Amino acid sequence: MASMCKKKMRVAVAGATGNVGQHVVRALLDAGHEVRALTRDHRKGEEVLGRHARLRLVEGEGDDAGALCTACIKCDAAFLACANCEEQAENEIAFVDAARSAGVEFLVKLGTIRQYTSPTSDVAYARRHAAIEAHLEKTPPKCHMKWAVLSPNCFMSNHLADVFGALPATSTIAYPLDADAGARLVDPRDVGELAAAMLTRPENY
Repeated sequence: MASMCKKKMRVAVAGATGNVGQHVVRALLDAGHEVRALTRDHRKGEEVLGRHARLRLVEGEGDDAGALCTACIKCDAAFLACANCEEQAENEIAFVDAARSAGVEFLVKLGTIRQYTSPTSDVAYARRHAAIEAHLEKTPPKCHMKWAVLSPNCFMSNHLADVFGALPATSTIAYPLDADAGARLVDPRDVGELAAAMLTRPENY
């Protein structure tokens, strides 16, 4: 695992019970940091993340301005990973704006495969990621908040369960990638640990 900052930080995590978000939360807590975990369901938040003295669950939808403000206020950094849905761009842009307004210094957004992240992509969620990144790129150069996009490739866990686990054995799984694209399978836990390291040592990234 990448080394983390010795200074104790407070980090807001959007999508805290998600495939990657939950591992970001655990890595930050293990390193001694404080976490504000934004979740749509407080009960699910406790089931997935458990209880911890340095963990505060903030319940709210992606368009809940009050919840976004509560999650981000007085935080040093923020991690953003909302679910792939029709409201994703709207929700993530709202979180970006809330983090900027709250004085967050560094934000890490979870992206998707770079090969097809584009406003004209054939993949709907890739177009949404491109729109969110375009919003981040509009951040004024003199703004206090810096940001980075972490773009993992295909998750190993997706091939063990979820959609892929329900497909017939004779099915073909195709990704919209060039034949020579350097895409590799990754584990969400590794992505979560890297994100936590980025959040706590932004100068290295």
